[in-house]
Amino acid sequence: MSIVPSNDHVIRVPEGIDKWSENLFFFPFDFEQGIGATMHLGRSGQDPHFWREFVYIFLPDGKAVCAKGFGRTFDTDTKNSANNLTYECLEPFKRWRATFDGMMREVDRSELFDGVMVERTWVRVQFQFDYTAMFDTPWQANTTPAAPGGAFSGTGSFHFEQVCTSTATIRIEDELYNLNCRGFRDHTRGVRKFKKREGHTLLSYSTEDGHIGGFYQVRDLDGVPNFNGAYTVGLDGKPYDAEVLSAPKFSTRSIPTSYQVVLRDHEGKELQIDAHGIDSQPMSIVPPNDMFFGMSRDPEQHSCTLSPSRLEVNGVTGWGHLELSALNSIIDA
Repeated sequence: MSIVPSNDHVIRVPEGIDKWSENLFFFPFDFEQGIGATMHLGRSGQDPHFWREFVYIFLPDGKAVCAKGFGRTFDTDTKNSANNLTYECLEPFKRWRATFDGMMREVDRSELFDGVMVERTWVRVQFQFDYTAMFDTPWQANTTPAAPGGAFSGTGSFHFEQVCTSTATIRIEDELYNLNCRGFRDHTRGVRKFKKREGHTLLSYSTEDGHIGGFYQVRDLDGVPNFNGAYTVGLDGKPYDAEVLSAPKFSTRSIPTSYQVVLRDHEGKELQIDAHGIDSQPMSIVPPNDMFFGMSRDPEQHSCTLSPSRLEVNGVTGWGHLELSALNSIIDA
């Protein structure tokens, strides 16, 4: 059986467990300014006692800055850092803070769609994001040995998500940006048994009238989902399981300009989500547990996009954050 986490803290690395990992991911985006970030802090696949930071900042006109590094500056239950990116849990399941002070590479999105990033100019970047969850009880997308191709598997594994708002300041050299963002966060822990798969799709969203939801689907090589969980948040502020009726898949190495999702909530109501991506972070997922900026063409790796999106849910305006991936050998077949 899966173990539901009793708190939002990071735990120490259990000794003697192969392929152990824990990951914290935040995806904030200011839809008015077209500026945002993805920031991933995860236990290294080479040695889980080290953290890997993987940070990308969306800038206007397809520009971006990004950085990746390894370290263990902080490793406590509430504060964790590799080198420059630090996460701090201020109030479990409610408030987190992310700060960064270091060097990042300048990059152009179009180049990342064409291949893995090469060495570029470095600039100093500083930021602080303060996150507040829009609902206090996270959605638990637990994976078990019955879903061996899921994000994580094995007793004690979990993956949970929360839709968030955040305020932020970003300074890139002498340029200062003040942001008001929407986005989501997830926290995943367990034995990472990543295997070759067709791909995955994840969407998190909120609307003008306060509706919140999302889903996470992982598909085997035959295209059949081995994990297919969804949720919507009720008027009581709690997430309820929903059903995925249709979901988009990775199709081309480009921004997903138009896509549709259909969910059925716990009361039987169908939710049609019509969306279009407005930007993307192109990246590669590298087994067993690593990531590159830019899309490789290695047949054993997966191309992936992280895309802030504008959308409508049954006609109501909203905002979403979409992940799509697919195995390169399938894309290029």
